[in-house]
Amino acid sequence: MKKGKYRASGIIERKRDNTGIFTEKNSKIRYFVNRKQMRNVFDGDVVLVEIKKKKKRVGDEIEIIGVEKRRTKQVLGTFGKKNNEKFIVPIGKGFGKKIPVDKLSAGDPQIGQIVLCEIDIKFDRENQFFLNLIEIWGFPDAFGIESRVQIFKYELSFEFSDDVRSICSNYSPALLKKEIKYREDLRDQDFITVDGEDAKDFDDAVFCAKEVQGYSLKVAIADVDFFVEEGNALDLAARERGTSIYFPRTVLPMLPEELSNNLCSLKPNCERLVLVCDMMVDKDGRINKYKFYQAIIESKARITYHQFDKIIRPVNSKKADLKEGVLANVNNLFELYKIFAQARNRRGGLAFSSREATIKFNKQGYVECIATAQKYVSHGIVEEAMLAANLCAADFTKKTNSPNLYRVHEVPSDEKITRLVRELQSFGVEYNFDQASPKEYQALLSFIKSHPQASLIEILVMQSLERAFYSSENSGHFGLAYEAYTHFTSPIRRYPDLVCHRIIKSLLLGREGEFDKQVSLGGYLSSREQLSDSASRDALSWCKCLFMSRKVGETFSGIISGVREFGIFVTLDKYPVDGLVHISQLGSDYYHYDEIKCQIHGERGLDCFSLGDKLLVKVTKVNIEQSQIDFDIE
Repeated sequence: MKKGKYRASGIIERKRDNTGIFTEKNSKIRYFVNRKQMRNVFDGDVVLVEIKKKKKRVGDEIEIIGVEKRRTKQVLGTFGKKNNEKFIVPIGKGFGKKIPVDKLSAGDPQIGQIVLCEIDIKFDRENQFFLNLIEIWGFPDAFGIESRVQIFKYELSFEFSDDVRSICSNYSPALLKKEIKYREDLRDQDFITVDGEDAKDFDDAVFCAKEVQGYSLKVAIADVDFFVEEGNALDLAARERGTSIYFPRTVLPMLPEELSNNLCSLKPNCERLVLVCDMMVDKDGRINKYKFYQAIIESKARITYHQFDKIIRPVNSKKADLKEGVLANVNNLFELYKIFAQARNRRGGLAFSSREATIKFNKQGYVECIATAQKYVSHGIVEEAMLAANLCAADFTKKTNSPNLYRVHEVPSDEKITRLVRELQSFGVEYNFDQASPKEYQALLSFIKSHPQASLIEILVMQSLERAFYSSENSGHFGLAYEAYTHFTSPIRRYPDLVCHRIIKSLLLGREGEFDKQVSLGGYLSSREQLSDSASRDALSWCKCLFMSRKVGETFSGIISGVREFGIFVTLDKYPVDGLVHISQLGSDYYHYDEIKCQIHGERGLDCFSLGDKLLVKVTKVNIEQSQIDFDIE
């Protein structure tokens, strides 16, 4: 080795500008890597480098000698050709802008098709790069490709093992018959499920009856624990996934469909095993007493949110074709909802009116329209019933000093509060927090309700809140204004709920349970939830980009919804779509970013772009691979 040089092993991190950072394995010292050296390596690769020492470490030269271990051996991208060069534009971060393709084992794809390539690692030691195209997936608008891409990108499990399938094949409705004698029989009560039109995994059923002193509310939750034995292959698969993942037109389930859509799902007119939270609620919305028990029910109706709202509509003279007991249940739930909503308001629980985007596909499977999902009163009705059951589940385990996975939502940080106050001021809203409390946030939401930009301000208020997470340590739920809260009501699609069921059932049956290991999964399950949200969001963004790619050159009105040092984000009025106007496209002036005032202004003072400003933008470019939409100002 020449003087002033030495070799070291470490991990590569690729930056947005396609330069990199090398972190030495032993010393943890970080070195800059130029673009030329980054050509054959990707984010997370373990590499061997030669470091040429200089007097100042910042100037040390890094030469990558070879790749010791690839983080990924496959790359997904969009196929392209230019002259005689074949290449892919990678999908996702950490791969650079363009990678040459050396071999076409799967044939010659068309330009613009999504393809899967494999890195031939036998060349890695010499820092040579060889990419082989092994699969052609189709064009970006092919049926279901928006979810298939996210499954690959986030390394999601999409098939269940033979061991899991074998366990499921042993289950049958006959198992339920043997259980009846051990459970409360509620099959004669008019339970209903209320879900979206496309739902198949019905976790919960509800039954509400009027009593002299208030209401009897029973929330029956699918007894998933009966079918998923702790520690077996099925349980471990569910734990690894952590949650079901919902894409625009498909679901990646936590449990096999034999359970999630069949034996566990509380389908109408089918006997199903459940764990019930049975509550007595007074006329002020207080839960005076509750109890948990195992039962068997038979849902009398599967009602959609839309149908529920039609039933409770005062002008609806023609009621749905439902039995009298079901209609009474619906009306009682609506009455109790109004009482619960008043109770939430009194304690300071936050309620947001913002709605999610929804994708409509045509018969050929192409994106036809992007709209804002309709919000029904019945969404709130079901939510309040589930909140009540979750609250009781947290209280039940807490007062018995039993372990649990609490759903924790912490007080917003000072930094987030400061940013929110600045953003509010940019809208002409002067609001100072005495302290960050649910009541203060509730007062703010009420204060801005009549503001012309109330919907955007509400989104900014939501962004100022911390992200909720799972923990064995309870520290309350800020947004709901609860001292203790947990997740109990969705064990088909959330593993933390299954953990909660097991703990409650062990208490009911007087069994000693070792749950420390289960409740220690809080960090892992929180990370799985975040990953699920990212995958769902990226699939939705993929569909938005497909739709907007047909709008390139068109002009739309919008509002500035975000201001950053590199440009402004604009949300369109017509569609729930965001795009970026890069700072280089704002005009001929030299622009400065003012974080305090949430604006970008020209040096000559001719132009100023502030949060909340209305403007016209033209769609100039759509990058489906990076889920990016670019606008120019008209």
